[in-house]
Amino acid sequence: LGERTFAQASDAKPGDAEAIEAISQTRLAAIETGNKATDQVAMEGLQGLTLFLRDKTALEPADPVMVDPETDELTFYPMLYWPIDPDAPMPSEKAIQRIDAYMQAGGTVLFDTRDQGSGSYSLSDNTSPANERLRAILNDMNVPPLEPVANDHVLTKSFYLLDEFVGRYRGSPLWVEQVLDTVSRQDRP
Repeated sequence: LGERTFAQASDAKPGDAEAIEAISQTRLAAIETGNKATDQVAMEGLQGLTLFLRDKTALEPADPVMVDPETDELTFYPMLYWPIDPDAPMPSEKAIQRIDAYMQAGGTVLFDTRDQGSGSYSLSDNTSPANERLRAILNDMNVPPLEPVANDHVLTKSFYLLDEFVGRYRGSPLWVEQVLDTVSRQDRP
């Protein structure tokens, strides 16, 4: 009776240990574009954000990673950063389907065209190469209509001490899912 035995899972599969390791800590991830300079900037930005989160919040995320949406398991990451590079190869149909499934399951993707827009705040009117690539990527995805964050949006209310959403460029809009079922601004949730 002095000897202890532990149950072993009889249905363990190859990769289970890696999956357990991947979900043991929260980490930020970026979609690999294939452009070394773009990927390096993305990783440096995520590393800086990770350090900031460790320093200023109770969250202690692990080091960020680059992911390939065609082969890597995306559900391990609460948010994916995707720097849109018009010169990078177009993602495969499988990669786009996996990103779409990730978003449909509740995952968040931050698409960054990195071009500060063309002065227009309408995604449909902006014809920069990065926005053209983003449109091509989103063409086969189930993405809801977007709108700039309104003053009465929950994000604006959550960060009420900020006058604007800080980002790469001052004054650039933050786009969110459009609220379609409201009759007037007063009906917004």
